[in-house]
Amino acid sequence: DLGLDGGAREMVEMLARTATYAADLDRASADLVAQQARMAMTGGVLYLHGGWATLLSGLGRVGAARGVERLPATARAVEPDGARVRVSVAGEGDDNRVVLAGAVVVAAGTPVACASLLPARPSAWAGLGPPVEVACLDLGLAHRPDVGVLLGLDRPLYLIRHAPPADLAPAGGTVVHGMRYLHADEQATAAELRGSLEEHARLAGIDPDAAVQRRYLHRMVACGALPTPEGGGLAGRPSVADTGLDGVFVAGDWLGGAGHLADAALATGEEAGRRAARHAAGDGRAHGQEGRLLAHG
Repeated sequence: DLGLDGGAREMVEMLARTATYAADLDRASADLVAQQARMAMTGGVLYLHGGWATLLSGLGRVGAARGVERLPATARAVEPDGARVRVSVAGEGDDNRVVLAGAVVVAAGTPVACASLLPARPSAWAGLGPPVEVACLDLGLAHRPDVGVLLGLDRPLYLIRHAPPADLAPAGGTVVHGMRYLHADEQATAAELRGSLEEHARLAGIDPDAAVQRRYLHRMVACGALPTPEGGGLAGRPSVADTGLDGVFVAGDWLGGAGHLADAALATGEEAGRRAARHAAGDGRAHGQEGRLLAHG
């Protein structure tokens, strides 16, 4: 509406896509775009040596040191049971059991996945936007390409060399990540999307067929729900306690009043964990028992 057109408009849209992972910029809330663009232009991003496994193993070590028990089972249902919360879990074979907890944090990923564990989808989640989806092409190369970044202006395409700077490959190797930002109503096939990503890599001087390792991921969820103006933007997203169930909290990248992508996931994970711990400790005092944290994976 401000009259920005042509190459200047394409440049702004490219920066917005890169910062938000969203192709549907006409549906995205302006506060989301402004926040992410400001962060991208000032602080940038951090890449983890060893990838996300570094974060997961670190959480595991801290949890183990605090007495957290990890169950090799899958949660099937979460529902209140008096003053407690009942978690039905299924292990290998016929190893089904019920865990009673003072509080539970559901961190299953998308709103659909989280709601599938609850008795009903919470009413506070009714105004959520569509999921933000991307197609990905990961390439492991035996050499370092000359081009480290290639972002599309006229097409929603992204290519960045993640290793180096991050330590994600054997000595002398390189990891390049390509991505196509997808519209919510886009119906392109896997062959079409992979072809566009391979073409983009060739524009950067990288031959996908010569890669030592190749992995294509079709319609991956980058964020569980896009903040929209109709939903109140970032401030209108549900809170970690908006499940409608006593003692049941939720964490994810589509929740909370601040942050996006990993920032929102980490912020809501911390908030939900703290609130669940306080709730469980209060429940433990009421029953003359010590509060206990139980991690289920």
